[in-house]
Amino acid sequence: MVFWNFYFLAKAFLHFRGYLHAGFLWNFLLLLAVAIPITRRVPRAGLIKKLRMAAAIPLGLMLFWSETWLPAPATIWHFFSDPASRPSAAYAWQFTIQNFSPWMVAGVAAAFFVSLAASKRQIRLTPLTFLLVAAMGITGPRHTSGEIDEFYKSESLREVRLNEPGTRKPDFDLIIIHVCSLSWDDLAHSEFDARPFFSRFNYLFTNFNSATAYSTPAAMRLLRAPCGQRSNSAIFKEAPENCYLMQDLRVRGYKTYSLLNHDGIYGGFMSSIMKNAKGDPMFTLHLEPEKLDFDDSPIFSDLETLNEWLQTAESSKMPAAVYYNTISMHTGGHYSRSVVKNPWAKPRQVRYNDFLGIFIGELERFFAKLETSGRKAVVIFVPEHGAALAGTRLQAADLRDIPFPQITLVPVGIRIFGPGYNGVPVRQKTIDKPVSYLALAGAMAALLNHSPYQNPGVSQKAVLGSIQETRPVSENATAIVMKSGRGYIYKPRYSGWINLPPDINPQFTGDRYMFEGPEKN
Repeated sequence: MVFWNFYFLAKAFLHFRGYLHAGFLWNFLLLLAVAIPITRRVPRAGLIKKLRMAAAIPLGLMLFWSETWLPAPATIWHFFSDPASRPSAAYAWQFTIQNFSPWMVAGVAAAFFVSLAASKRQIRLTPLTFLLVAAMGITGPRHTSGEIDEFYKSESLREVRLNEPGTRKPDFDLIIIHVCSLSWDDLAHSEFDARPFFSRFNYLFTNFNSATAYSTPAAMRLLRAPCGQRSNSAIFKEAPENCYLMQDLRVRGYKTYSLLNHDGIYGGFMSSIMKNAKGDPMFTLHLEPEKLDFDDSPIFSDLETLNEWLQTAESSKMPAAVYYNTISMHTGGHYSRSVVKNPWAKPRQVRYNDFLGIFIGELERFFAKLETSGRKAVVIFVPEHGAALAGTRLQAADLRDIPFPQITLVPVGIRIFGPGYNGVPVRQKTIDKPVSYLALAGAMAALLNHSPYQNPGVSQKAVLGSIQETRPVSENATAIVMKSGRGYIYKPRYSGWINLPPDINPQFTGDRYMFEGPEKN
């Protein structure tokens, strides 16, 4: 029993430290199976012991993995075996060393030495092991009702109409900036103070849930903003015609554009955008890369990308609606070795801080160009998801398989440019309700139906009155996280609901960040 005592002691340590979410039933059955004595009186006792061990070890390993917060083995295998998604060796090494936990290793090592010492001194640990397994059951999984089914059922009935018959033609451009890897929690753990940037938005959503922790689903959800939140599996199916944002804007009188500051090849991102935008071919760039992504694909300057699009849009007499996706903040972003000898030399948070400053600086310069151009334009700034810059004790930094609120609560703002707004101090309206993409569609419809350039007071009242709340529910392919009461609950793909510990409640929402600023380390 030395091995199994070590197994369960180590598991108990990791469970009570929050590194596992171990339950009672399967652990009890496994412990019972390996603890039943097989005496010499049993025929072929030695063979039976070997067969039991041969069966129990792989079962124990599979059970252990299922109880961690790690991605499924199949997900990891696919990620590293597919050349299209495989990270560079330098990035993989940097990720490994930054997430090394000496306390976890120390606890597991202590469990091993206790088991070994007890065996040598003939101390029976099995009764203690049974008690620990029972204790894990007391603090283990908690199951809930069919709340999630009710949520998706009610969401399927909600929609916002952007192109009602008889509505006016737009008199301003609509620029949607979709940002990879930026959450309120990331901002709080970066030393760069982004408050001046966000204070210049006319409307700021401080409690916006991106509903996912990955780029492609986030883009699909945004491009289907006029309809209520669907499940992760449902967004990969065709939606009703009235759900497609860019198509609605096209019918409303816009010339639409889809624009990326990257090649869009990874994960079929570009093809997904084209399918959900239902519009013109992707806008073609003629630029040199500014950085490289984790797979060494190109990342272009935000300022140069937006300027190149703006130059083209200015030649059109139609108002423009653009979906712009930027990965300048992506965790794998780095300069090439021809620019920086060792692009991974700086700690991740330092690199993120640098890139955040560059990104916001380039957007500010683009916004300044919008102001001097005199164009009427409404900019909607919305991140896809956070970067998991700091991580949590349940999920390491950079990992986003479980869409914790630290990843999905993102800063969303609407900024208005043109006559009556340029050079005028902003009297920002903050929306702190729990909202998601439907609220953005409602705000767009309000601005289109009540132009902010004709009667600003009426327009503002219409925008604030259009905001519909959405319960915080976030979902990836293998995990759902939902707000329940004052805390959050989590459902792995093949398991029941689990109460998440209180420290998963986000420390930094938008209100706190804007008031207190970046966290001081």
